[in-house]
Amino acid sequence: MGDFVNIAEAADMLAVNTRTVRRWLKAGTLAGAVRLPGRGGGEWHIPRQAVDRLLSEGVPRAAVTPLDSVPRCQGVRANGEPCGGLAVKGTPFCRHHQGQGRKP
Repeated sequence: MGDFVNIAEAADMLAVNTRTVRRWLKAGTLAGAVRLPGRGGGEWHIPRQAVDRLLSEGVPRAAVTPLDSVPRCQGVRANGEPCGGLAVKGTPFCRHHQGQGRKP
């Protein structure tokens, strides 16, 4: 089994979190990975070649959105000042103002 690594070993090799490796497994980014049967879904065996390929091609990184282009909350605070917090995707308000109905 020296040709395979588990999720924790792959994460260490790629310098990412184990949750990132799990997302890549779900997306098929780590080709050839197999999930062995077992309690709770079993353990993943990831081909060392798939990890080496990612290392040579470059580990995919999430696209970063500049903070100034993120929609801001249009709600108003109790003191009358605009909130300006980060708006929930698809709405003009933050989580706090969505639930309280404090709208301009």
